[in-house]
This record gives sequence, structure tokens and C-alpha cells, in this order.
Amino acid sequence: MPKATWGSGDKALSAADIDGAEREAPRTRYSGPQPRSGTYRFVIKSMKQGVSSNNNPMITITSILDGSWMPNHKEYDGFPLWDRLPVMDSTKGRVANFLDAIGATGEDLMRKTIVDENGYITKLGDVGDPAGIMCYITIKRDKPTKQYPEPGMSVDFNGYIPLEDDADADGAAGTADGEDEPPF
Repeated sequence: MPKATWGSGDKALSAADIDGAEREAPRTRYSGPQPRSGTYRFVIKSMKQGVSSNNNPMITITSILDGSWMPNHKEYDGFPLWDRLPVMDSTKGRVANFLDAIGATGEDLMRKTIVDENGYITKLGDVGDPAGIMCYITIKRDKPTKQYPEPGMSVDFNGYIPLEDDADADGAAGTADGEDEPPF
């Protein structure tokens, strides 16, 4: 029987490459329900510079839902969300929305971003370390496909929403019946 191969040429990894790799931070397991489509408050856990499958520059954003913002979000507390945000001309509007949502600028991203040896963004201009920044994200349920029969979640096209000065940062927002009413 033939042995499995894992890439070729300069893209091939060796067993020593994998065994000697720096381990990524452990992730917390989430076993709750998927949130409904809507706007939620998330905490950014990490941002990583990388390259998309089409060889475009990209940021992978890992965020965790903060269920304390509204009473009916508590059951989704800890829900993980990964977004792959290409940084290119056709996505510059999405990139700008994301930067607005976290209080950063294009200058911060393009000229003042510091990454570690693994590509994780450790400083984003005047914002500093993006880990721990809260932002509002509108998410939507993805339709099932042949490859992915279980519907997943993704960031809506313009889903990053900036926090306005009068927004309730303490999580007490919402109506008396608990319906989602973002403060923006």
C-alpha cells in the first residue's frame, strides 16, 4: 500500500517540522447552541497575518462571543467565530469596516502592524495588542452544502460594526423582553 504524502517540494513538511513546531494556544471547547443570525458582542482572541488560498494577503480573526451583553445572549457565551479577511482591493470596504469596529485605521494596518515569528499580530498601530478588544459583529447562518451539511456561521458582508460613544459597554442593553436592539 502506498504511504500518504503531505505536500511536495518546498511545501512539504517533515515529522521533525511538526514535532518541533511551537504549539498554538489551546482553545476552549464550545458545546452550546449556535446563535441565531444577528448582532452580538465578541472579544477578539487573536489576529494572524497570512495568505489566502488564492495567494492574497489575509488576516485570520479569532473571536469569542461575549454572552454578557444582552440577557438572551448568555446561552451563546463562548461561541467561537473565525473570519478570514482578505486584504486586497476588492475587499477594502470590509477591511475598513473591521478597522472602524476595533478603533484602528488603514495607517495602523498597513504601516504600524507588528507580528511575531508565527504571524500573530501583537501590535496594531495605536490600538496596541488586538487580543481582548471587544467589537460588535453581525453574523449569519450559512446554508448547508454538500461538503458542509451542517449550517455554520459567518460574518455578514458588512458585519463589523463600530462601537459608538453612547453604546452600553456594560452589557445592560436591550429591551425589557430581551430582544436584540444594538445600541448603534
